[in-house]
Amino acid sequence: MPLGLVLWKWDNRSGGEILGKFPKDTGLSLKSLMQLYSQHMYSKKADVISMYVGALNILSMWTGSLHNYFLTLLLRPEENAEDYSDLMSDIMFYLIPYIEQETYNPLLPSILQRFEEYPQTNEEQRSAIIYANEVNRAILQLLEEEGTFFKDELKIWLDDNLHASLFNFEMALDRLSHNNLIKIASIKGLEGTYVFLVNDLVVMRAPPLNFTDKGKDAADFEIREKISKRIRDYFKYYYPTTRDNIELAKVMQETNYFRIIDLLRKTHAPESLLRKMRLFGVGNVMDLLQNLQNYDIVNSIENQNKEIVYYLQSDIVIETIRPDFIMRQIFEMNRKKAKNPVLLNEYIKILKDTFFEQQKIDNARKLQLKNQKSKSKSKKTPAASMPSYVFDAVSREELDQSTDNPFLGDSKSEEEQTS
Repeated sequence: MPLGLVLWKWDNRSGGEILGKFPKDTGLSLKSLMQLYSQHMYSKKADVISMYVGALNILSMWTGSLHNYFLTLLLRPEENAEDYSDLMSDIMFYLIPYIEQETYNPLLPSILQRFEEYPQTNEEQRSAIIYANEVNRAILQLLEEEGTFFKDELKIWLDDNLHASLFNFEMALDRLSHNNLIKIASIKGLEGTYVFLVNDLVVMRAPPLNFTDKGKDAADFEIREKISKRIRDYFKYYYPTTRDNIELAKVMQETNYFRIIDLLRKTHAPESLLRKMRLFGVGNVMDLLQNLQNYDIVNSIENQNKEIVYYLQSDIVIETIRPDFIMRQIFEMNRKKAKNPVLLNEYIKILKDTFFEQQKIDNARKLQLKNQKSKSKSKKTPAASMPSYVFDAVSREELDQSTDNPFLGDSKSEEEQTS
């Protein structure tokens, strides 16, 4: 877990100047700032570096001479700085407007929390973080239309459309390439470097899966029928929009929201149970639930005992998909002579190679899952070893009887327990 972060800038006359830090007792000496500055200057462009400065384990980002700001994360000696590096450019891109308006200090605690949570995020959340970033999303949306784009022109296009000179252009491309969404390549016979869309990222709402088949007693079946009807009514009028998809991605990248959604994916839950999530670090549960209701992600209903029960009204799907639609666009571009046929032929080859590479990965994953399932059949997992904020609705009766599970024992309210 990070020890703290420091935001600073460099002045050629006065040296390093700390703009803000959190916690307050976090600090870097002028000598340490000089060492970091010297290391960053080797690349002469925006970059992220990791190094030890004395006993300090440090991950640091420089925005380049365009803005000349530095964000430095102080880590424990045993931590791997690479676990946090993907988040650095996102945080800095978000932070720069607040630095220029001198309103950045109140944001530092929440930024440190983002860093603390990031290593525990799963693939679904990391895809949400990629989609929520304005630069990443703009690149993907352009390539959805064009398929491939000249790299130097892409930088100019982004600067014009986002009304900003991007310090993190190369970092954004590297990240999208690392996540197998784009490929960057030079083509024999053509000048320069091109960026190709090889996979796309999709975010949308979907009805919760495997919901109606989990009720066992009559009362539970009745409330599930009511919930199912509400979900069907909601999706009668749902239509995906880019604005809504962005909001969904922003929700999924927040760990506490994700924990609540992940629990409600498995079963509806009474208010008394959800309040107990605070025991596992999910603070302000009721406020979070209210926000999720405002987003039409969660809704509530009264059960037979007049208790408020929360359920997932619309699940959030974030998936990487193969861009099959691009083949028609390649055909049209070739027919209209909109792009060089050498470039289009190479693009088809890249898509083909990507498809077969992905098939190998998918087959390996299926084999791994098959082996895991065969092992799990021979060994039953005890309830106490399950993640603290998730339980399987199928085994709810078993968990209800377990005094080791703090989510399910006593259903008294927080006020009653306190008293």
